[in-house]
Amino acid sequence: MQQTRVLSSAYKSSDWMNKITKDMILGEVTRKYPETINVFLERGLPCAMCHAAFHETVEEGAKSHNINVKKFVEELNKAVKKK
Repeated sequence: MQQTRVLSSAYKSSDWMNKITKDMILGEVTRKYPETINVFLERGLPCAMCHAAFHETVEEGAKSHNINVKKFVEELNKAVKKK
């Protein structure tokens, strides 16, 4: 019974519903969710469309541009939800 409660509370968390995570590769994000391209550009991350897009994660890209990773991932997911 206790285990069921723990699992249920985990599913109530909004984290599991996010489509985009900080560990995703930039190119994967823009390919799956093209509506995020404007978010990358508005935040000064044109690297989402360059050679770095094939090996750099969302977290690495955000950190290299001094962007708060958590807030950036939230913005990306917000752009996907608008679709």
